[in-house]
Amino acid sequence: AKADQAMKSMRFADALELYSALHAETRDPALLYNQGRALEGPGRFPEALDKIEAFARDASPTLKAKGPK
Repeated sequence: AKADQAMKSMRFADALELYSALHAETRDPALLYNQGRALEGPGRFPEALDKIEAFARDASPTLKAKGPK
């Protein structure tokens, strides 16, 4: 919830840090997508693409269906 609030407040570095820490603990692929979005905010597009591609590779079809195309 704190990471999502940071994203809404456009505090991308804070959101990235929180999403990264959660991913290290849980290995939840949804957090890769969130990290990618947090990297897009400040224009870190190559890194964002890496995270989105990792999400696409690691996420289940059900999880992928929840996100935008």
